Amino acid sequence: MSSQATEASHIDDAVYEDLVQWDRIARSQEPAGDRALSDEVAGLLFYEARLLDARSYRKWLELFTEDLVYWVPGSRACTDPRSESAIVFDDRRHLLDRIGLIETGFLTTQSPSSQTCRAISNVEAQTLPDGSIAVHSVCIIWEYRRGKTNRFVGRQTHQLVRDGHGLRIRRRLLRLIDCDEPQGNITFIL
Repeated sequence: MSSQATEASHIDDAVYEDLVQWDRIARSQEPAGDRALSDEVAGLLFYEARLLDARSYRKWLELFTEDLVYWVPGSRACTDPRSESAIVFDDRRHLLDRIGLIETGFLTTQSPSSQTCRAISNVEAQTLPDGSIAVHSVCIIWEYRRGKTNRFVGRQTHQLVRDGHGLRIRRRLLRLIDCDEPQGNITFIL
């Protein structure tokens, strides 16, 4: 199998249906009270934030499964990514394209590059019936570029799975609290 075939987009109706179900889990108000599991997965979220702040995007991508989907809805009401555009809706191939473009140094919207600092808190985890782990947390991202500081605040939900590499991220859903407002040109990875 060629490397082109392995990096092809895999987004189909089954993936969209999975995301609709995942959004229901993300919006759940049920307590996710497994404290030991929450402590275990918090380390992964903190490491993910550190890699993103260091712009170690390829190392960050290693934290994900091959069938990853990273979704930042464009409105609070959106529960299905097929129903409206998103701020971010990426699979592995799209993320590789974005990372490649950033790494070229020719992305004028990232010259000079954004400096970011992330804070992750309120980490709660629960094991789901299928064996995957739902992790709810709060994410605050400060971005500084060309004398201006922006902030992005939201609740994120990760779906983690265990494989031969340990815990890996399968889904990442970030709901910004002001997603209904214009976000500007976000050219770094949230």
